[in-house]
Amino acid sequence: MKEDIKYPPNHLLRRERERRCWTQQELADRVGTTTVNISRWERGINRPFPILRRKLCDVFEKDTEQLGLVYGDTAEHYGTKTPRDANSDLLLPSLDSSASLWYLPQRRNRFFTGREEALLRIRAALSQPQAISGLGGIGKTQIAVEYAYRYRDSYKIVVWLRADTAELLTSDFLLLANVLHLPQRDEQDQTLVVEAVKRWFGRNEHWLLILDNADDLEIASNFIPVEGNGHVLLTTRSQATGTIAQRIPIETMSKEEGMLFLLRRSEYIKSNATLEQVSETTRAQAQAIVEELDGLPLALDQAGAFIEETRCTLADYLKFYKTRPKKLLRKRGQDAVGHPEPVATTWELSFEKVKVANPAAAELLRLCAFLHSDTIPEAMLEAGAAELGLLLQPVVEDSVEFNEAIRELLKYSLVSRNSEEKTLHTHRLVQTVLKDAMSIEMQQQCVRRAIRMINRAFPNPLDFTNWSTCQCYLPHVQVCVEQLQQLKVAFIEAAQLFHQSGLFLWRYGQRDKVPLHYEQAAQFIQHALRIYEWACGPEHLYVTCMQQELGQIYLELGKYTQAAEPCCNARPMPEKV
Repeated sequence: MKEDIKYPPNHLLRRERERRCWTQQELADRVGTTTVNISRWERGINRPFPILRRKLCDVFEKDTEQLGLVYGDTAEHYGTKTPRDANSDLLLPSLDSSASLWYLPQRRNRFFTGREEALLRIRAALSQPQAISGLGGIGKTQIAVEYAYRYRDSYKIVVWLRADTAELLTSDFLLLANVLHLPQRDEQDQTLVVEAVKRWFGRNEHWLLILDNADDLEIASNFIPVEGNGHVLLTTRSQATGTIAQRIPIETMSKEEGMLFLLRRSEYIKSNATLEQVSETTRAQAQAIVEELDGLPLALDQAGAFIEETRCTLADYLKFYKTRPKKLLRKRGQDAVGHPEPVATTWELSFEKVKVANPAAAELLRLCAFLHSDTIPEAMLEAGAAELGLLLQPVVEDSVEFNEAIRELLKYSLVSRNSEEKTLHTHRLVQTVLKDAMSIEMQQQCVRRAIRMINRAFPNPLDFTNWSTCQCYLPHVQVCVEQLQQLKVAFIEAAQLFHQSGLFLWRYGQRDKVPLHYEQAAQFIQHALRIYEWACGPEHLYVTCMQQELGQIYLELGKYTQAAEPCCNARPMPEKV
């Protein structure tokens, strides 16, 4: 009889299959064998015959070495105690229950900066499963990696598993069953193997189990051991962790953390240097980049890699980003530690999943891309719902459907929600990526929809009881002004909204005697005047009224020349209505 498993699991073969998103059945059909054989080859239970090896090479267009199909004395090559994965340099000991195991496919990030509060919170609360939660690119995986390395001496066993899908988790559990030499590792029913691994955790202690990319927490929960003296740590984009895990929300980096990380990653300073050792000019340039990228770690990592690899200056990068953000947000560095996809690709994949699951949620996110990223009032969306189109209007008007749409966005942390203030928030770079993926025509449609919605929702600015609401809406109006100028469109509802905003700021400035409010009021009314003059003609009553209002504002500001000719600063009108 054959001795029990002598061969290591074939990770190269399995990963080539998964890279093509093939199931074991699909590969079996291509090679002309069974799923049982595919499973056994990947798990190291046996090897394919030479004729099947050739078929595998033909199917994958790889040689035998690239597929892990070169066999010598396997036991001698890998060792019976510490075999190494030929593809990822993981330490995979053949364990009994008293041995130790370090199974972590991620290198420690030598540029890791800050996040001390999150690490301490994880350490203090691991009596129950913890979920590091946040937007893609926010640094969840790197925090989990840093935790594992920093506290490795506290654990006998550290295991990192991929939780993207049930199939990947099952595959990793089967691999783990082989590594642990569990009696159930040869079972055809994979559920039995998974349960055996979970029982193994239940019988052992001092272990750390990390489930990475557990966006579907219901799936991940089926793989979490219910017993055992160990710790479970998940990373997820979902903001709803329910009873499965305690959520640890991760936000963008602080200004100082972001600057230090950028300078270290770009090799401007050594990894142990501080901001105090950097010149004032360098600090100012680094701060400007951090502000442009809104403190997002993945975007800062991309920026640092670009600066290091091209040897450009911080000032050069800032200039490049201001003119070509789309290109830079899609450019990943050569050494993509822990996150191979760039920012743009990461979010576009999430957005595609949202579109499939809930098209209205995708439409809502597009709308948010043309508003101010902070504090988007849900009341504004509801009051202006009639302008949101056939798909989104009924959803916003139905509170249950509206919450379902928001839930889908929260699942990927594409928005965050303040339930007390009834506001939404989205990251500025998410907005940039979304807009860059749209055609000019779609962008124009979205900005028209946003302006008409705000215009319908904007309350009477002459009633001071509405002023707090007007003030909440004002940042979104300002964003709309900028969008119209960029997209070169104009229409009557935009003029109405800008006029109402200008009246509010004028009255508000009169009450508080703030010159800045007068200046802003004049700018808004000037925008409205240009549109009305172009759309209705220079003799129209609206044009006359606004010229009078502008004249009065300039008089109160003491700008008498401008008061005499309030429309003298009018610019050429946009090309499209």
